[in-house]
Amino acid sequence: MDLLQKIITEIASHGNAVIIGRASQYILENEKDVYHVLVRANKEDRIRFLEKKYHLSRHQAQRAIDMEDKRRANLYRKFGKMDYDDPIRYHLVINTSKVDIEDGSKLVGKMLNRSS
Repeated sequence: MDLLQKIITEIASHGNAVIIGRASQYILENEKDVYHVLVRANKEDRIRFLEKKYHLSRHQAQRAIDMEDKRRANLYRKFGKMDYDDPIRYHLVINTSKVDIEDGSKLVGKMLNRSS
């Protein structure tokens, strides 16, 4: 956990970085000029995405999602956190069950352009 914190803090200190996950919303929560974005979707949409994008069977996609959800929960448990999906922790929450990823990316870009 200490190494993960050190690496994420080092990457962020150089600026202009995108850090996906790895508890960075906790590690960098008090840093200036850092924006936290949560991207979520319902499980059925996540399954369909993996089936299409990676040519997985439904069973493989479900298993991959279950394993990733478990890995993620275990990581946050090690940080003593269980509120990783709480929208209050984020500047922007994108539900890709309602907004496609391209439009979500544009929203993030607009948010960053207005802050610079």
